[in-house]
Amino acid sequence: GITLSAEQLAFARERIARAGLRERVTLALCDYRDLEGQFDHVVSIEMFEAVGREYWSGYFETLQARLRPGGRAALQVITIDETRFDAYATNPGGFIQSYIFPGGMLPTRRHLREYAAAAGLEPGHEIAFGLDYADTLAQWDCAFARQTEWLDAHGYDERFRRMWHYYLAFC
Repeated sequence: GITLSAEQLAFARERIARAGLRERVTLALCDYRDLEGQFDHVVSIEMFEAVGREYWSGYFETLQARLRPGGRAALQVITIDETRFDAYATNPGGFIQSYIFPGGMLPTRRHLREYAAAAGLEPGHEIAFGLDYADTLAQWDCAFARQTEWLDAHGYDERFRRMWHYYLAFC
């Protein structure tokens, strides 16, 4: 697995070690564009949204280049409804784009299919789990609300807390 987050890498290494999988799993601090080699499978979880619209083609081209012939990829991507995309894409000053994911852009499901196909990939099965994700966000918000002492100890102020509560409710 790869990540750009040193904290996420340390967390993943700890989990892999506890599971006794150190010999079977390789983890690295690496940008996906710098990764070399080919793989039977690629899993990308909530990463595409942060790539930025201008890099969508390159993302899928890289994905295609990293998959061995017959390889498969699974992408978990937050999408936006086709009817809302134009208004969303022309409002770069929106809350999430300004405060949470600057430079990010949610694609539509059509975008994913079109960019994948343009890179030579064959889009397959799609699963929509928006309602399940809403439950997940609500649980994250409750868990976040219980972390008052930790947030205080690490210097996170009330503005930061309100912003994250708003973000988790907004999504």
